[in-house]
Amino acid sequence: MPEQTTGQIQTAGEEPEEGNLDGEISKDGLDGETCDDGTTGEDLDENTEGDKSDEMTPNFPVEIPPDSSETQAELIGIGILSADTDTGATVAISEDDTVEEIQTAIQTAIDNIVDSDSTVTVTGEKTDADTTLTINIPEGVKVIWQATYSGSITDNLIVIDNDGDFVVSDGHVEKKARSNFAISASGASGTVTVEGEGKVIASGSSGGAISASGSVVIKDSAEVSSKGNGKAIVSNGTVTISGGTVTGNGGVYSDCVI
Repeated sequence: MPEQTTGQIQTAGEEPEEGNLDGEISKDGLDGETCDDGTTGEDLDENTEGDKSDEMTPNFPVEIPPDSSETQAELIGIGILSADTDTGATVAISEDDTVEEIQTAIQTAIDNIVDSDSTVTVTGEKTDADTTLTINIPEGVKVIWQATYSGSITDNLIVIDNDGDFVVSDGHVEKKARSNFAISASGASGTVTVEGEGKVIASGSSGGAISASGSVVIKDSAEVSSKGNGKAIVSNGTVTISGGTVTGNGGVYSDCVI
């Protein structure tokens, strides 16, 4: 992997086929895109610190959360769900919880929120996820991810459906297998943010870190990286990198990077 650089652009290779993250980014025809605010987008590839980049997203299918007969009371009883679900909730995950139990707990917390500006905070650790975790976050609701979560599946590790916001705040999300993404968000109005010392990592041979139909924000001391040939960030919206480190041989793809 090339040495990490600051504020430099390094580009080579051909665009991967749709649905396949093998290969490197091509910048042809992508320079000089205009952002909605009148600024000019940039194309970055390879390693970027406190900077940005570009390319367009192969939109992967979003799974709908499975039906569950578990009630909120039962979830509280096994120690997953706590706090006031009218204004927000905390979901504490553990190694003993299945992905299905974690998904049901988070979705139950979200579905019981009344205030539109409420948050659901996820804490704890799960390092052997064996299937996709799908979360439906309505617009106006925010999920704060402070948990350590990883898995070796070839499908997307975490899928965010709908137009709510997903914030990795000091949490750690790592996809260890090739293909697809650590986080894939389908909502065009939603934002994926990595802040604090949060990390989103694709450590497989060709997996990507973040795919978003909406905006992506990287700030503070956050780290977003693709260790193989996959893209670090793929976004149909604006990518804002005001701090942190973004690295990956596949670069970053977006119409507008500021």
